[in-house]
Formats: sequence, C-alpha cells, structure tokens
Amino acid sequence: MPASVRDISETPGYSQGAFYWNFADKDSLLVELVDGQLVQLAESFDALIRETEPCSLDETLLALVRWLNEQHADQRLSHLMLEFQMYANRSQNFGASFRKRHAGHLSTFADGFAVLFARYGKVPPLSPMHMAIGFIALWNGFSALSPQDYGVAPGDVYLPFLRALFADAAEEA
Repeated sequence: MPASVRDISETPGYSQGAFYWNFADKDSLLVELVDGQLVQLAESFDALIRETEPCSLDETLLALVRWLNEQHADQRLSHLMLEFQMYANRSQNFGASFRKRHAGHLSTFADGFAVLFARYGKVPPLSPMHMAIGFIALWNGFSALSPQDYGVAPGDVYLPFLRALFADAAEEA
C-alpha cells in the first residue's frame, strides 16, 4: 500500500500543510530525494577523478573499481536508486523530472571519462556520454543482481570492462 501524504508528514511530526508548503506532491518529494543521492554520487565520482590525477592508468582504474565496490556496499542505496529509475519509467510526471535531474548528473560521469581519456592521451572508442550511460547501465545491472546467485562480484567485471575501454582507444596524435 503506498504511503499517504499524511503518513509521510506525521511520521517525522509535521502536518500535511507543512508537506504541501515544501512539495507539490509525493513525486516532488521523491525528486528531491533522488537529486540528493545523485549529487552525492556525482560529487564523489568527480572527487575520485581529481584525486587520481597523479596516478597511472592502471592505478586509476583500480581506484574506480574500489569506488564502485564501495557504492555497492550499501545495497539499500543501490536498490533505492534502481527503484527510482523503475518508477521514472512508469510515472510520466516523476519520469520527466527524474530524467532532467539524472541527465545533469550523468554529464558529470561523461566529463570524468573525457578527463581520463585526455589525461592518458587516448581517443575514446565511444562518446564520453555513451561511455557514462554504459557505465551506469552496468552499475544498475549489478545493483539488481545478487553476487551470491551468479557467482561474480561486480569488481570482477568492472576492471576488465574499464580496461577494455582504454585498450580499444587509439593513441592521441
């Protein structure tokens, strides 16, 4: 049974009026929750890209895999983000807002890939945005799977995936 605005408001001790003062509806609340999570992920990824500047390519890729494994460590967050994506696919109102916010944060991942390829003198085999989309799709896929059920840990796939992207890249002229 979906939570009502009354339930959402009263649990922390607020009135429905206070809810509607801050949010137009439940979807507006969800958009704010999603945005907060997306901001944290994007900022964390951006910081990782900056922190790995003095590192070799392999050290950077290993740092990316560690970061991804850390993101998977909190399965509740991974599952929540996947639920938001699925709800966006079902709800026109929420979906429009979600896609707008998600596109902005997805560009942080695309920019990060562009920085990495330039840093190591490589020409990306795909556009940075397409790499970011593939990266997020793989991440979402692992969020939906249970490693125990499939016998593969996300890190066992991420590193070869990332290495393949860079191996397939031509050297800059």
